[in-house]
Amino acid sequence: VGSALALSSSAFALRLLRDRDDLATAHGRAALGVLLAQNLAVVPLLAAIPGLAGRSAVEGTVGKAVAAAAAKGLIALATVELVGKHVMNSLFFMSAQTKSQEAFLAVVLLNVLGIASVTEAAGLPAALGALLAGASLSQTRYRYQVEADVAPFRGVLLGLFFATVGFSVDFGVVAARPRAALAATLGLVAAKAAALVPLGLFFRLPAAAAARTGLLLAPAGEFGFVAVGLAKAFKVLDASTARLLTTAAALSMCLTPGLAALGDRLAEPLDRLEAAWLRRSRRARDDAAVGRAVKNAQGELVVVVGYGRVGRVVCELLDAKLQRYVVFDLDPHKATDARQRGKPVFFGDLGRPEVLEYFGVGAARLVVVAVADKRATNRVVVALRRLYPDLEIIARARDSEHQRRLNKMLGVVAMVPTLPEDSRLLSLPFGGAVLRALNYKKEDVDGLIEESRRSALGLFDGVSETLVAEEQATLLEQLGVPQDSESSEEP
Repeated sequence: VGSALALSSSAFALRLLRDRDDLATAHGRAALGVLLAQNLAVVPLLAAIPGLAGRSAVEGTVGKAVAAAAAKGLIALATVELVGKHVMNSLFFMSAQTKSQEAFLAVVLLNVLGIASVTEAAGLPAALGALLAGASLSQTRYRYQVEADVAPFRGVLLGLFFATVGFSVDFGVVAARPRAALAATLGLVAAKAAALVPLGLFFRLPAAAAARTGLLLAPAGEFGFVAVGLAKAFKVLDASTARLLTTAAALSMCLTPGLAALGDRLAEPLDRLEAAWLRRSRRARDDAAVGRAVKNAQGELVVVVGYGRVGRVVCELLDAKLQRYVVFDLDPHKATDARQRGKPVFFGDLGRPEVLEYFGVGAARLVVVAVADKRATNRVVVALRRLYPDLEIIARARDSEHQRRLNKMLGVVAMVPTLPEDSRLLSLPFGGAVLRALNYKKEDVDGLIEESRRSALGLFDGVSETLVAEEQATLLEQLGVPQDSESSEEP
């Protein structure tokens, strides 16, 4: 009973997906995959039912019945391969030579009726033979012509199928046992939806797509009627139970359009809930990652505040020296994009004392404030100094007055860029000062700065070497770094 009712309706679901142009969507592809797998499962299911008849189930020979069903399924698939690729190709070729559409359709009908008759003679339902006939036609070289020729009949046959579904509703059962019919119908839909939605989430479907797939496939399918009818014929099910199951299956199929509409209504709220949950989970993962980085660094971590032009160059120089660091920025999109590129950039406001304490910034070896905004720089530096008076800080100053206030009042090494704001060259001396504060050798730092400067000069036109040399000298003077006497002499 469970296997029969677990099948979903390909006719209803695919028709709805085509009408809504949803076959290419995530839930459309998922529903199509499930329906294809169910159609493959029909073969052993229907083949197993005769083996469960009579005394076999009582005597515990269900395993033999299943094995026999599997063997019949393999024979059926082999038949499809043989007939589809060899016999039918030859027949279609001969009918194509006549250039008669009627002859072509006659071969199609011969294939369907012939395989259905063979399966019925073997003790299997004719509906299974029709399914195998369709599969064999799909294996021929003429499958596209077959699909075009039968297209005019598709709507009529589909309408007849929908009519037979309505005929399957036994209103006598509904009138005599209304509670049982309602419970069976709603229980069937709820149980299948409750199974399909978690499976969709397990296979990483979006929540909205999983819900729409589960609701679309929750009703019973056409092969459920065949399986229940076959079980009734072989006395596996009694007549009253079979009528109740058939009625519940038909009623559930009538609910398919409404369930599909319900899935559409739930899609947008589920998308919002999923986005909010992903943001929270991503934030939790980020917090855990930062905590692990600070804990594992053991006082050797550099904290960079701001991932603008200056912050990026500082990080490049730290990468070149294999120095461990972590970056905080107030722009969540910038942090997400950088982290997708493998950079340790996280969203966080280090101007808040509780954030500083949460991430344990006081254990860092050095904090680099590379924020362009003057107020934001002051806010971060003041918060750092209040909590960690002895922490070494290098900050980017906006102008000479800002630099003086940071140096004298807060004890921060401050630097003022002298090149245009959009120039990469303004960041190189700042990054060099960071490396010197980390006690790297002067020769290594100078070589790295020179290499980066040459790269920048190759990328940006209009910046003279004299201007770059003047800025280097100015910034070294601001830092109090002694310069070589040769460099100051006139040539």
